[in-house]
Amino acid sequence: MEWVRQNRSCTLGGGWFNLGMITRSGKEYSWYDARTASLPDGVDYAEGAIITLTSSLTCVIIFFVYRNSIAAQFQLATDTPRKTFAEPKGRLFSIHSPRSQKESAVETTRTQARLEAWKWFRRHLPGVFCSESAMPNKFPTSELVTTELAQPFPIKNEYDGTHGFLDVLGLNHCFETWTQDSTPSLRFATRIRGDSFHAKVAVKVKALQAVAKSHAFGEERSGWLYYADDTLQRTLSRWGLVALLALLQKRVNALRDSTSFRPEGRKKTLSTLTKLSEVEFRGLDVGAISVELQAFAEQPWFAADVPDFKPLDGSGLWGNSFLGGISARVIEEAKWLQRADEQVRRALSQQGNLIAARENIRLQRRVEALTAVTALLTLIAILVAVLIPVATDPNGKILFAHWLATIVEWVSRGGYGQ
Repeated sequence: MEWVRQNRSCTLGGGWFNLGMITRSGKEYSWYDARTASLPDGVDYAEGAIITLTSSLTCVIIFFVYRNSIAAQFQLATDTPRKTFAEPKGRLFSIHSPRSQKESAVETTRTQARLEAWKWFRRHLPGVFCSESAMPNKFPTSELVTTELAQPFPIKNEYDGTHGFLDVLGLNHCFETWTQDSTPSLRFATRIRGDSFHAKVAVKVKALQAVAKSHAFGEERSGWLYYADDTLQRTLSRWGLVALLALLQKRVNALRDSTSFRPEGRKKTLSTLTKLSEVEFRGLDVGAISVELQAFAEQPWFAADVPDFKPLDGSGLWGNSFLGGISARVIEEAKWLQRADEQVRRALSQQGNLIAARENIRLQRRVEALTAVTALLTLIAILVAVLIPVATDPNGKILFAHWLATIVEWVSRGGYGQ
């Protein structure tokens, strides 16, 4: 935490801290300096890093390594025999084919892994995505899938009869698949534009072993997994910025369309003003982050020492550089966020001023009414003291019965002097 505080005090950020191996408490590993923490069910160990992108933004990346039994759920979903069945939907029926059932099982495994990761972050680390009450769709996650025989996300000349298998796993070719010159079989599939913020990184095991060995990481599973984590950390930290901006935009839009800042009664006024002050305070973070991210994406160090990807099919549909596309998207979204946040905060501030003015008018009316009541009570007290004789007992106490009888007699006679 001290390292994070020091880097956040710098003007530009740019620090990187390797968290190393993270294991379960009480479990022995060969890494003597491994950190310990509770991990999601099915996770063998984890690796991580902290990257300070700007002075206001720190990115934490955790690489969960699942046990073989959990990782094999994808294989189980594709190998389990299934039969077509019809599910009643009112007056209609929904037909579930074996393939759709397998795809649903695979997607359920992915969703559960994402949910466990989000819960772990929410339990251990504060942050923008963890402040949500439920896992947001824009929570950025990525999976690493290795295959023995089939080439994930194959191009035309790489199909080998495993088309259906790859379709079920969601590892078939799409227009937003990227690759590297250094590792051609490594494929990175994600959507730069859209609401999907789950990336799929897939590669043949032998190809990953070979490139890891060439970089002195060894051929063991832990070695090539560490190489994959080390290679993808910085790229994923840039890709996650798009998800961050999308979530902030969603919050700004929710504030713009919200009716919670329109008090329906007097009792809700104070609560509304409190909410408005909190929005104004949070807006300082949104403004600072959007300005810094725009400047960060416009500078050369945005892509410095970050492995880049190129389009798999070479068409350049989203540009010829993955980092170039991310940089352009971050600049575009940051500018939009700055304008939208400023407009929403200005509108909410004006609404707060109107609410305060209305409450001041109400308060003035109440003061006027209280002043009138006070004057009336004062006049009555004077009349009682001057016009009505007051009887007292030997101890000096006012005889209430005699005082009340005197008032009744005085009223019945038509007032003083009758």
